[in-house]
Amino acid sequence: MPPRTLSAVDLFAGAGGLSLGLAAAGFTVHAAVESDPQAAETYRLNHMRTRVVDTDMRSVEPASLFPDRRRRLDLLAGGPPCQGFSIKGQRRIGHPGNAMLDQLLRAAAELRPRAVLVENVVGLTSMLGGFYFDRLITGLERIDLGEGRRYDVDYTFLNAAHHGTPQNRRRLFVVAVEPGRRFSWPEPTTQPGDLTLWDAISDLPPEAVRPGETTSYTRRQPSRYAAALRAEDGVVLNHHTKRLEETRQKRLGALAEGQDRRHLPEELQAGGHESKYRRLRADAACPTLTAHMGKDLSDFIHPRLGRTLTAREAARVQGFPDWMEFAGSQASQLNQIGNAVPIPLATAVGRALAEALRAPGRAGRPRRTACATQ
Repeated sequence: MPPRTLSAVDLFAGAGGLSLGLAAAGFTVHAAVESDPQAAETYRLNHMRTRVVDTDMRSVEPASLFPDRRRRLDLLAGGPPCQGFSIKGQRRIGHPGNAMLDQLLRAAAELRPRAVLVENVVGLTSMLGGFYFDRLITGLERIDLGEGRRYDVDYTFLNAAHHGTPQNRRRLFVVAVEPGRRFSWPEPTTQPGDLTLWDAISDLPPEAVRPGETTSYTRRQPSRYAAALRAEDGVVLNHHTKRLEETRQKRLGALAEGQDRRHLPEELQAGGHESKYRRLRADAACPTLTAHMGKDLSDFIHPRLGRTLTAREAARVQGFPDWMEFAGSQASQLNQIGNAVPIPLATAVGRALAEALRAPGRAGRPRRTACATQ
Protein backbone atom coordinates (compact mmCIF):
# COMPACT_ATOMS: atom_id res chain seq x y z
CA MET A 1 0.00 0.00 0.00
CA PRO A 2 1.47 3.40 -0.98
CA PRO A 3 2.05 5.88 1.86
CA ARG A 4 -0.75 8.34 2.44
CA THR A 5 -0.44 11.78 0.91
CA LEU A 6 0.55 14.44 3.39
CA SER A 7 -1.17 17.83 3.51
CA ALA A 8 0.63 21.17 3.23
CA VAL A 9 -0.01 24.91 3.00
CA ASP A 10 2.58 27.19 1.38
CA LEU A 11 2.84 30.80 2.59
CA PHE A 12 4.67 33.49 0.58
CA ALA A 13 4.63 30.92 -2.20
CA GLY A 14 6.04 33.00 -5.06
CA ALA A 15 6.17 31.06 -8.32
CA GLY A 16 5.87 27.77 -6.42
CA GLY A 17 9.39 26.33 -6.22
CA LEU A 18 8.90 25.10 -2.66
CA SER A 19 5.49 23.70 -3.56
CA LEU A 20 6.92 21.72 -6.49
CA GLY A 21 9.55 20.20 -4.21
CA LEU A 22 7.01 19.32 -1.55
CA ALA A 23 4.74 17.73 -4.16
CA ALA A 24 7.65 15.59 -5.38
CA ALA A 25 8.22 14.53 -1.76
CA GLY A 26 4.63 13.31 -1.33
CA PHE A 27 2.76 16.37 -0.06
CA THR A 28 -0.47 17.77 -1.47
CA VAL A 29 -0.38 21.55 -1.24
CA HIS A 30 -3.97 22.57 -0.49
CA ALA A 31 -3.51 26.34 -0.44
CA ALA A 32 -0.84 28.89 -1.32
CA VAL A 33 -0.68 32.54 -0.27
CA GLU A 34 1.11 35.04 -2.53
CA SER A 35 0.44 38.78 -2.56
CA ASP A 36 2.38 39.66 -5.72
CA PRO A 37 -0.20 39.44 -8.53
CA GLN A 38 2.24 38.31 -11.24
CA ALA A 39 3.82 35.63 -9.07
CA ALA A 40 0.34 34.51 -8.00
CA GLU A 41 -0.65 34.21 -11.66
CA THR A 42 2.42 32.04 -12.33
CA TYR A 43 1.49 29.84 -9.40
CA ARG A 44 -2.11 29.58 -10.58
CA LEU A 45 -1.05 28.62 -14.13
CA ASN A 46 1.08 25.73 -12.94
CA HIS A 47 -0.60 24.44 -9.76
CA MET A 48 -4.19 24.12 -10.89
CA ARG A 49 -5.22 21.88 -7.98
CA THR A 50 -4.01 24.31 -5.33
CA ARG A 51 -6.18 27.18 -4.11
CA VAL A 52 -4.26 30.42 -4.55
CA VAL A 53 -4.94 33.25 -2.11
CA ASP A 54 -3.53 36.32 -3.81
CA THR A 55 -3.57 38.81 -0.97
CA ASP A 56 -1.37 40.12 1.82
CA MET A 57 -0.92 37.52 4.57
CA ARG A 58 -1.95 40.10 7.16
CA SER A 59 -5.51 39.97 5.86
CA VAL A 60 -5.69 36.16 5.64
CA GLU A 61 -7.53 34.08 8.23
CA PRO A 62 -5.23 31.05 8.71
CA ALA A 63 -8.09 28.65 9.45
CA SER A 64 -9.47 29.28 5.96
CA LEU A 65 -6.32 27.85 4.38
CA PHE A 66 -7.03 24.34 5.67
CA PRO A 67 -10.66 24.12 6.77
CA ASP A 68 -10.71 20.29 7.07
CA ARG A 69 -11.43 19.81 10.78
CA ARG A 70 -11.34 16.02 10.53
CA ARG A 71 -7.55 16.01 10.58
CA ARG A 72 -4.60 18.20 11.37
CA LEU A 73 -2.56 19.94 8.75
CA ASP A 74 0.71 18.04 8.30
CA LEU A 75 2.96 20.90 7.19
CA LEU A 76 2.90 24.68 7.13
CA ALA A 77 5.75 25.90 4.91
CA GLY A 78 6.97 29.22 3.65
CA GLY A 79 9.82 31.51 2.74
CA PRO A 80 8.93 34.97 4.09
CA PRO A 81 10.30 37.91 2.04
CA CYS A 82 14.05 38.04 2.56
CA GLN A 83 15.09 41.40 1.09
CA GLY A 84 15.22 43.02 4.52
CA PHE A 85 17.60 40.33 5.82
CA SER A 86 19.79 39.60 2.79
CA ILE A 87 23.41 40.66 3.12
CA LYS A 88 23.33 41.61 -0.57
CA GLY A 89 19.92 43.24 -0.28
CA GLN A 90 18.41 46.25 1.49
CA ARG A 91 18.96 44.86 5.02
CA ARG A 92 16.64 47.42 6.62
CA ILE A 93 15.12 47.05 10.07
CA GLY A 94 11.90 48.67 8.89
CA HIS A 95 11.58 46.67 5.66
CA PRO A 96 7.87 45.70 5.34
CA GLY A 97 8.78 42.09 4.55
CA ASN A 98 10.34 41.62 7.98
CA ALA A 99 6.90 41.65 9.62
CA MET A 100 5.94 38.56 7.63
CA LEU A 101 7.83 36.37 10.10
CA ASP A 102 5.18 37.30 12.66
CA GLN A 103 2.47 36.39 10.15
CA LEU A 104 3.98 32.95 9.71
CA LEU A 105 4.04 32.51 13.48
CA ARG A 106 0.41 33.65 13.67
CA ALA A 107 -0.60 31.03 11.11
CA ALA A 108 1.38 28.30 12.88
CA ALA A 109 -0.19 29.15 16.25
CA GLU A 110 -3.71 28.96 14.83
CA LEU A 111 -3.34 25.95 12.52
CA ARG A 112 -1.00 24.00 14.85
CA PRO A 113 0.33 21.77 12.05
CA ARG A 114 2.36 18.70 12.78
CA ALA A 115 5.41 20.44 11.32
CA VAL A 116 6.54 23.88 10.19
CA LEU A 117 9.21 24.60 7.56
CA VAL A 118 10.78 28.04 7.08
CA GLU A 119 13.32 28.93 4.36
CA ASN A 120 15.26 32.20 4.26
CA VAL A 121 18.61 33.83 3.60
CA VAL A 122 21.55 33.15 5.88
CA GLY A 123 21.59 36.85 6.79
CA LEU A 124 18.45 36.38 8.90
CA THR A 125 20.62 34.87 11.65
CA SER A 126 22.77 38.00 11.99
CA MET A 127 20.32 40.80 11.24
CA LEU A 128 20.13 43.17 14.23
CA GLY A 129 22.29 40.81 16.29
CA GLY A 130 20.00 37.88 15.57
CA PHE A 131 16.87 39.67 16.83
CA TYR A 132 14.55 38.49 14.06
CA PHE A 133 16.01 34.99 14.01
CA ASP A 134 15.60 34.58 17.78
CA ARG A 135 12.07 35.94 17.47
CA LEU A 136 11.29 33.22 14.93
CA ILE A 137 12.85 30.36 16.90
CA THR A 138 11.37 31.44 20.23
CA GLY A 139 7.99 32.07 18.62
CA LEU A 140 7.87 28.53 17.25
CA GLU A 141 8.96 27.01 20.56
CA ARG A 142 6.22 28.85 22.46
CA ILE A 143 3.33 27.61 20.34
CA ASP A 144 1.01 25.49 22.49
CA LEU A 145 0.05 22.25 20.72
CA GLY A 146 -2.20 21.20 23.59
CA GLU A 147 -1.59 19.42 26.89
CA GLY A 148 1.64 21.33 27.38
CA ARG A 149 3.18 19.98 24.18
CA ARG A 150 5.40 22.29 22.16
CA TYR A 151 7.43 22.04 18.98
CA ASP A 152 10.97 20.72 18.79
CA VAL A 153 12.82 23.29 16.69
CA ASP A 154 16.00 22.82 14.71
CA TYR A 155 17.81 24.78 12.02
CA THR A 156 20.71 24.44 9.62
CA PHE A 157 22.26 25.92 6.48
CA LEU A 158 21.97 23.93 3.26
CA ASN A 159 23.71 24.49 -0.07
CA ALA A 160 21.61 23.63 -3.12
CA ALA A 161 24.78 22.33 -4.82
CA HIS A 162 24.84 19.49 -2.25
CA HIS A 163 21.35 18.38 -3.25
CA GLY A 164 21.27 17.88 -7.00
CA THR A 165 21.27 21.50 -8.15
CA PRO A 166 23.83 23.13 -10.52
CA GLN A 167 24.03 26.22 -8.33
CA ASN A 168 25.95 27.34 -5.27
CA ARG A 169 23.08 28.65 -3.16
CA ARG A 170 23.37 28.55 0.64
CA ARG A 171 20.16 29.07 2.59
CA LEU A 172 18.81 28.87 6.12
CA PHE A 173 16.18 26.23 6.91
CA VAL A 174 14.20 26.04 10.15
CA VAL A 175 12.06 23.01 11.00
CA ALA A 176 9.63 22.65 13.89
CA VAL A 177 8.06 19.23 14.51
CA GLU A 178 5.60 17.98 17.06
CA PRO A 179 7.27 16.28 20.06
CA GLY A 180 8.09 12.62 19.61
CA ARG A 181 9.04 13.01 15.95
CA ARG A 182 12.64 12.37 14.97
CA PHE A 183 13.63 14.62 12.10
CA SER A 184 17.02 14.39 10.36
CA TRP A 185 18.35 16.83 7.80
CA PRO A 186 19.00 15.37 4.34
CA GLU A 187 22.55 14.22 3.67
CA PRO A 188 24.44 15.67 0.68
CA THR A 189 24.05 13.70 -2.54
CA THR A 190 26.26 15.88 -4.78
CA GLN A 191 29.14 18.29 -4.42
CA PRO A 192 29.58 21.76 -5.98
CA GLY A 193 30.65 21.21 -9.57
CA ASP A 194 29.18 17.71 -9.90
CA LEU A 195 26.43 19.46 -11.83
CA THR A 196 27.49 22.42 -13.94
CA LEU A 197 25.81 25.35 -15.61
CA TRP A 198 26.43 23.64 -18.95
CA ASP A 199 24.62 20.52 -17.70
CA ALA A 200 21.62 22.75 -17.09
CA ILE A 201 21.46 24.86 -20.25
CA SER A 202 23.53 23.42 -23.11
CA ASP A 203 20.60 21.79 -24.93
CA LEU A 204 18.54 24.98 -25.03
CA PRO A 205 18.50 27.05 -28.25
CA PRO A 206 21.38 29.54 -28.52
CA GLU A 207 19.06 32.25 -29.83
CA ALA A 208 16.76 33.95 -27.33
CA VAL A 209 13.24 34.86 -28.39
CA ARG A 210 11.03 37.81 -27.58
CA PRO A 211 8.87 37.72 -24.44
CA GLY A 212 5.67 35.81 -25.19
CA GLU A 213 7.22 33.74 -27.99
CA THR A 214 8.15 30.05 -27.78
CA THR A 215 10.92 28.00 -29.36
CA SER A 216 12.03 24.37 -29.39
CA TYR A 217 14.98 22.25 -28.31
CA THR A 218 18.20 21.97 -30.28
CA ARG A 219 19.39 18.55 -31.40
CA ARG A 220 22.17 18.49 -28.82
CA GLN A 221 21.98 15.52 -26.46
CA PRO A 222 20.80 16.82 -23.08
CA SER A 223 22.54 15.94 -19.84
CA ARG A 224 20.70 13.67 -17.43
CA TYR A 225 19.80 16.75 -15.38
CA ALA A 226 18.39 18.61 -18.41
CA ALA A 227 16.59 15.56 -19.78
CA ALA A 228 14.62 15.24 -16.55
CA LEU A 229 13.38 18.82 -16.93
CA ARG A 230 12.42 18.75 -20.62
CA ALA A 231 8.81 19.24 -21.67
CA GLU A 232 7.25 16.28 -23.47
CA ASP A 233 5.88 18.46 -26.27
CA GLY A 234 9.32 19.92 -27.05
CA VAL A 235 8.16 23.51 -26.56
CA VAL A 236 10.51 25.86 -24.73
CA LEU A 237 8.77 28.67 -22.85
CA ASN A 238 10.17 31.94 -21.45
CA HIS A 239 13.45 31.71 -23.40
CA HIS A 240 13.90 35.48 -23.47
CA THR A 241 16.43 37.87 -21.98
CA LYS A 242 16.99 41.58 -21.66
CA ARG A 243 18.12 43.62 -24.64
CA LEU A 244 21.46 45.35 -24.20
CA GLU A 245 22.47 48.73 -25.48
CA GLU A 246 25.62 48.96 -27.62
CA THR A 247 28.14 49.76 -24.88
CA ARG A 248 26.98 46.83 -22.78
CA GLN A 249 27.19 44.51 -25.77
CA LYS A 250 30.80 45.57 -26.26
CA ARG A 251 31.55 44.81 -22.62
CA LEU A 252 30.12 41.32 -22.97
CA GLY A 253 32.19 40.73 -26.08
CA ALA A 254 35.41 41.71 -24.27
CA LEU A 255 35.01 39.10 -21.52
CA ALA A 256 36.12 35.45 -21.51
CA GLU A 257 34.60 32.75 -19.33
CA GLY A 258 35.11 33.46 -15.64
CA GLN A 259 35.98 37.12 -16.16
CA ASP A 260 34.13 40.19 -14.85
CA ARG A 261 34.30 43.99 -15.03
CA ARG A 262 37.82 44.01 -13.56
CA HIS A 263 39.05 42.43 -16.80
CA LEU A 264 37.46 45.03 -19.10
CA PRO A 265 39.73 47.35 -21.11
CA GLU A 266 39.95 50.89 -19.82
CA GLU A 267 37.61 52.33 -22.45
CA LEU A 268 34.86 49.88 -21.41
CA GLN A 269 35.23 50.11 -17.65
CA ALA A 270 32.05 50.24 -15.58
CA GLY A 271 31.31 50.88 -11.93
CA GLY A 272 29.62 48.53 -9.51
CA HIS A 273 30.60 45.48 -7.50
CA GLU A 274 33.31 43.05 -8.59
CA SER A 275 30.96 40.48 -10.10
CA LYS A 276 29.20 43.01 -12.32
CA TYR A 277 29.59 42.04 -15.97
CA ARG A 278 30.44 38.50 -14.93
CA ARG A 279 30.71 35.93 -17.70
CA LEU A 280 29.78 32.64 -16.11
CA ARG A 281 31.81 29.47 -16.39
CA ALA A 282 30.23 26.60 -18.28
CA ASP A 283 32.19 23.93 -16.38
CA ALA A 284 31.26 25.12 -12.87
CA ALA A 285 28.15 25.42 -10.75
CA CYS A 286 26.27 28.67 -11.29
CA PRO A 287 26.61 31.36 -8.62
CA THR A 288 23.53 32.17 -6.55
CA LEU A 289 20.66 33.48 -8.65
CA THR A 290 18.97 36.49 -7.08
CA ALA A 291 15.74 38.42 -7.45
CA HIS A 292 17.89 41.38 -8.54
CA MET A 293 18.07 39.71 -11.97
CA GLY A 294 14.75 41.41 -12.63
CA LYS A 295 16.53 44.76 -12.54
CA ASP A 296 19.99 43.86 -13.82
CA LEU A 297 21.19 40.65 -15.49
CA SER A 298 24.79 41.79 -15.99
CA ASP A 299 26.01 39.43 -13.23
CA PHE A 300 24.79 36.47 -15.29
CA ILE A 301 26.35 36.57 -18.76
CA HIS A 302 26.05 33.39 -20.84
CA PRO A 303 29.39 31.55 -20.76
CA ARG A 304 29.71 31.27 -24.55
CA LEU A 305 27.22 33.64 -26.18
CA GLY A 306 26.97 37.41 -26.41
CA ARG A 307 23.96 37.75 -24.16
CA THR A 308 22.81 37.30 -20.59
CA LEU A 309 20.98 34.21 -19.36
CA THR A 310 17.39 33.82 -20.43
CA ALA A 311 14.56 33.37 -17.97
CA ARG A 312 14.32 29.70 -19.02
CA GLU A 313 18.04 29.14 -18.49
CA ALA A 314 17.78 30.67 -15.02
CA ALA A 315 14.75 28.46 -14.33
CA ARG A 316 16.76 25.40 -15.38
CA VAL A 317 19.46 26.34 -12.85
CA GLN A 318 16.77 26.46 -10.15
CA GLY A 319 15.42 23.06 -11.20
CA PHE A 320 12.10 24.24 -12.64
CA PRO A 321 10.70 21.85 -15.29
CA ASP A 322 10.35 23.26 -18.79
CA TRP A 323 6.56 22.92 -18.79
CA MET A 324 6.49 25.55 -16.05
CA GLU A 325 5.22 28.81 -17.55
CA PHE A 326 6.15 32.10 -15.90
CA ALA A 327 3.63 34.93 -16.11
CA GLY A 328 4.07 38.67 -15.88
CA SER A 329 6.64 41.08 -17.26
CA GLN A 330 10.15 39.92 -18.09
CA ALA A 331 11.45 41.67 -14.97
CA SER A 332 8.83 39.96 -12.82
CA GLN A 333 9.61 36.52 -14.26
CA LEU A 334 13.31 36.90 -13.47
CA ASN A 335 12.43 38.16 -10.00
CA GLN A 336 10.17 35.15 -9.40
CA ILE A 337 12.88 32.73 -10.52
CA GLY A 338 15.58 34.38 -8.41
CA ASN A 339 13.36 34.33 -5.31
CA ALA A 340 12.44 30.65 -5.60
CA VAL A 341 13.64 27.71 -3.53
CA PRO A 342 15.53 25.35 -5.89
CA ILE A 343 13.22 22.41 -6.55
CA PRO A 344 15.79 19.62 -5.91
CA LEU A 345 16.68 21.18 -2.55
CA ALA A 346 13.00 21.63 -1.62
CA THR A 347 12.41 17.99 -2.56
CA ALA A 348 15.27 16.78 -0.35
CA VAL A 349 14.00 18.68 2.71
CA GLY A 350 10.42 17.66 1.93
CA ARG A 351 11.35 13.98 1.85
CA ALA A 352 13.12 14.27 5.19
CA LEU A 353 10.00 15.85 6.67
CA ALA A 354 7.72 13.23 5.10
CA GLU A 355 9.83 10.46 6.61
CA ALA A 356 9.60 12.04 10.05
CA LEU A 357 5.85 12.57 9.83
CA ARG A 358 5.11 9.05 8.58
CA ALA A 359 7.32 7.24 11.09
CA PRO A 360 5.83 6.03 14.38
CA GLY A 361 6.13 8.67 17.10
CA ARG A 362 8.87 8.30 19.68
CA ALA A 363 8.96 9.42 23.28
CA GLY A 364 11.30 12.11 24.42
CA ARG A 365 11.93 15.71 23.52
CA PRO A 366 15.39 16.46 22.06
CA ARG A 367 17.05 19.80 22.74
CA ARG A 368 17.23 22.37 19.97
CA THR A 369 20.66 22.51 18.35
CA ALA A 370 22.18 24.08 15.29
CA CYS A 371 23.10 21.39 12.80
CA ALA A 372 26.40 21.33 10.99
CA THR A 373 26.63 23.67 8.05
CA GLN A 374 26.49 22.04 4.65
